[in-house]
Amino acid sequence: MPGSGASGDAVTAIQVDMFDVQLGAALLLQFEGAKGQVRVLADAGHRKYKVAGKLTAAFADFADGDRRIDLIVGTHYDADHLAGLVDVIKDPTLDIGEIWLSVQTHKYIGVR
Repeated sequence: MPGSGASGDAVTAIQVDMFDVQLGAALLLQFEGAKGQVRVLADAGHRKYKVAGKLTAAFADFADGDRRIDLIVGTHYDADHLAGLVDVIKDPTLDIGEIWLSVQTHKYIGVR
């Protein structure tokens, strides 16, 4: 892929997996560059869609199957976006770098 970042690190491959979680969201973004791979998981739908179990195939399809997620992003506090992240985070075979969650507002914790 043409282009490079500010430090001159070109991205050479990108894969985006959009997991079927009905009306929720679950996206795995994988990037390959001169310094290695970067993986970002944004949301994981409801738990019943078992996104945690689908990650292995997505990892293997992109590269070496390394079970690492550099960044997990929870976009907002609705079960159809975050509930599936519970199983991902609890998976002892996954190496997780960082987790970013949106700020919880008063309407979700009953404070006015």
